[in-house]
Amino acid sequence: VNANATNYFDYAVAVRCVRDIPANDSVVRLTVETLRSCDIDTIGATLRGRIAYYGGEPLVECGFVYGESEDSMTDTLRCSQLSDIYRYSLSGLNIGTRYYYKAFAVSSSDTAFGDAVQLSTLGVFVDSRDGNRYTTLNSVDGSVTYLAENLRYEGDIQLITESSPEDDHEEIPYRYYPGGNEENVATHGYLYNWYAASTMGVIEYDGEQYSVMQGPCPQGWLITQYLDDYNTVHYAPRLAGNADLWENSQIVNSIYFGTSGYNCMPSGTYQDRSYISFGENSHFWCSPDNEDEYEEPQGRVMSIYGDDYMLRDDRFEKYYGLSVRCMRYNER
Repeated sequence: VNANATNYFDYAVAVRCVRDIPANDSVVRLTVETLRSCDIDTIGATLRGRIAYYGGEPLVECGFVYGESEDSMTDTLRCSQLSDIYRYSLSGLNIGTRYYYKAFAVSSSDTAFGDAVQLSTLGVFVDSRDGNRYTTLNSVDGSVTYLAENLRYEGDIQLITESSPEDDHEEIPYRYYPGGNEENVATHGYLYNWYAASTMGVIEYDGEQYSVMQGPCPQGWLITQYLDDYNTVHYAPRLAGNADLWENSQIVNSIYFGTSGYNCMPSGTYQDRSYISFGENSHFWCSPDNEDEYEEPQGRVMSIYGDDYMLRDDRFEKYYGLSVRCMRYNER
C-alpha cells in the first residue's frame, strides 16, 4: 500500500475471478466420500460420510443407503443435521453379519453418492471354561476371528498384587488387576505375564494339527499375532476403541478412531509392583514369528500409545503384566 495515496486508485488489492458456466460445461458440483463406520458393536454402528465439495450450493439432505450386499443397498437413512461430516447411529442389525453402505448428499441442483464401504457387526463367543462372554471380530476375508475384548480368564493362574509376598520376577504364570483395581477386570480383562501367555497348545486347521502359543486362550484359539498387515499412519486409532477410557489422548481425535471394531483399551502394564500407563497406553503379548523368538530374553508386544498414530512393535521384559487378545483360524 502506498502510504501517500490520496485516492483508492493508488492502492494494491487482491484479485479474484469469476466466470459464467455454460450449460454444457463439465463442472463437479457435489462430491461425497463414504467414511469408515465407528462404535461398532453386535447390533449396530455409527455410519459416517463427508461432503468433500459442494460448490457453495445449498444442501437439501444427506444420509446413507445400506444393505447386506452391494446390490441390495435399498434401505435409506436420512441425517437430522446437515454438515460437512455427518453421522447416523444405526441399530437393529444382525449379530456377526456383513453389511454394505454408502453416503449420499443432495444439493439444490445435484445428488451424489460415495463409494460402498463394508461393515461387519461383532459376533459373540462364550468361553465354556468359565462362561465369560466376548464380542468377536472377523477379518475382511473371514479367515480369522479375533476377540474384540481383553481376556478375563482366571483358571489356576496365580493373582499377584502390589502387596503379594511372591517374587513377581519368577518364571511362573501370574495375572494382575489392571490399574491395581479388581473392578477394572470387567472392562479391561486381566494383565498376564509372559509365562502365563506363552504356554503352548495345539489347534486343528484344515485337517492338520499345529503347535501354537495358546496361553490362557480357550481351546482352538491362540495368542494374537502382530497385526501389521496395514500398519500405516492412523492404524493405531483404527484399532483403539472406547474413547472415554483414554486419558489426555491424541488418537481419540483421529477421524479413524474406533473404525476397526477391534476396541483396544488403555489397560496399561504391571511392572515391579507398580501399575503403569493405565488409561494411557495399550499393550498385548504377541505370538512370535518363529521358534527362536521364544528363547529371547524379552517377549514380543503390540503397543498402542495415546499420543502416537502408529502401531508399535515392542519388546518387553517377560515378568511384565500385559493384556491378552486371542485369535482363531476358521476352516476354509
